[in-house]
Amino acid sequence: MKGSIRFNWRKGTNSRQLIWKSSVPGIFLLLMIGMIFYVSSSQVQRNLTRQYFSSSSKTAIQAIDQVYTPLLLTFKISSLWVQIGQIDDLGDPGIYGDSLKSLMLQEFLIQSLTFRDSTGKELDAYTLENGDIELFINEKDAAQTLNTMRESSGMSFVNTLGFTEIEEKSRVSPLKLSQSYNLPVLNKSGVTLYYKLYKDSETYIELWLDFSLKQLATAISEYSIDENTVIFILLDDEDFVTYPIRELLKIKRTSEGGTPFELKSNPLDIEIIQAIYNLMENPDSTASSINRISLPSGDWWTQYSTIELMDSSIVIGSYTPEDNLLIARIQNPLIILLIVITAFIGFYFFLLFNDYRTVLKTQLVITEEEKVKQMIILGENLYCEFKSSMRWDYKEECASKIMEQVIMKSISAFSNSDGGTLLVGVQDDGEILGLEKDYACLKEVGKDYFELHLRTLMSNMFGVAYPVSNIKVDFPVINGCEICRINIRPGDKPLYIVNNEKGSGKTEKFFVRSGNSSRQISSLKEITDYVMNRFS
Repeated sequence: MKGSIRFNWRKGTNSRQLIWKSSVPGIFLLLMIGMIFYVSSSQVQRNLTRQYFSSSSKTAIQAIDQVYTPLLLTFKISSLWVQIGQIDDLGDPGIYGDSLKSLMLQEFLIQSLTFRDSTGKELDAYTLENGDIELFINEKDAAQTLNTMRESSGMSFVNTLGFTEIEEKSRVSPLKLSQSYNLPVLNKSGVTLYYKLYKDSETYIELWLDFSLKQLATAISEYSIDENTVIFILLDDEDFVTYPIRELLKIKRTSEGGTPFELKSNPLDIEIIQAIYNLMENPDSTASSINRISLPSGDWWTQYSTIELMDSSIVIGSYTPEDNLLIARIQNPLIILLIVITAFIGFYFFLLFNDYRTVLKTQLVITEEEKVKQMIILGENLYCEFKSSMRWDYKEECASKIMEQVIMKSISAFSNSDGGTLLVGVQDDGEILGLEKDYACLKEVGKDYFELHLRTLMSNMFGVAYPVSNIKVDFPVINGCEICRINIRPGDKPLYIVNNEKGSGKTEKFFVRSGNSSRQISSLKEITDYVMNRFS
């Protein structure tokens, strides 16, 4: 059979095989169902999102920290120059120029820098296309300095949380960070860091550091950061800049020159940074902690850390929209995948149990045939009798209604006794003859008409109600021959065989089982005693 071939059932071990074949898929089914509920849980999703964002955010902060820390270190080093006082006090540029060039070459992000003292004199250094570094000292109000070129290129430090005038801020930071613009000299998209260092109330040095966004993007691209992440830098006076990772990666893949990349913050960035700033003001919030921010525009995850720089500080952090995090993006497809897998496992169980039921039913049929064979092997007894046919007389080689009377006699004997089975189509010695001869004697060939004729005989003899509730007929096939098995229940009332004998009219005979045969009780007294004992 198709099912037995598909699942390779072995007779006699069906139940054990069913358990074995369904155990592993059953475990997977329960696992899939559990995972569907697990992944669908909002709390679980939030925890998984937190874990994923934590990993991505730490990488982002580490990347930007390793880029900016050397730049901030340059500011710390330059603070030593303040102790000298003015640029003229530094001496001959040929003495300190090599050290300054070495610093710029070491910090490869720095494209150019400017020192300006409190007298207005400037020291400019910038990198040329060939990699050389030029060093110039410009007097106060010189027409062509790096600062004049920065201003003409559109350098702007204004990017605040709702403030337009620096005097309105809660604190003025000596550290500033410009928005992106075309850097002077090399005409590259970049950013300028500004710091003002005081020796006393009148003596100070201002420092500008220019660095290329492409080199910043190249440095950050070495880290595995989610492209939907936005890096932000927040200063003491609420100035801030944002660097979307996706936009930085575009800069890395694009040639230099031309129109600068616009990395200006939009209203949504301002809204998010304002929320982060408020979060930082909360005394319960700690640096490096992961926070979830809910805004009308959506939910965001953020993390930040603080870098101290002398009397100032800089906050470096990142934020990512929850909907764009990997866990949020894969949750629905993952649930669909789990449901599909669960459906396949469920379909497997459907095929398995359907096949098991089919095979079991087939084997039950085989078992019934074996039971009949066993009955035949055991031979006739008190509860079993064989009859060669219902109509065909094998001795006379013709159809005979006498054979029908014999069948009725055996049925009445079983009913009057303790019930039993009558096998029609089996010789007394157990030889299987089949029903072909009987079928040929009937108006229609086949077991259906055979059974109809049999029940008609019983209804005529014992009443219409008798065969309905007391007789069960089926047709097992033994050794390729179809026989008739008649199961007779013990009767609730005595049955009599009515004969129409010539000369004497109708006569009633009473039969019971005696050993392996049906015997007639002729004595009226014996019949009365038997009926009283058996049916009372």
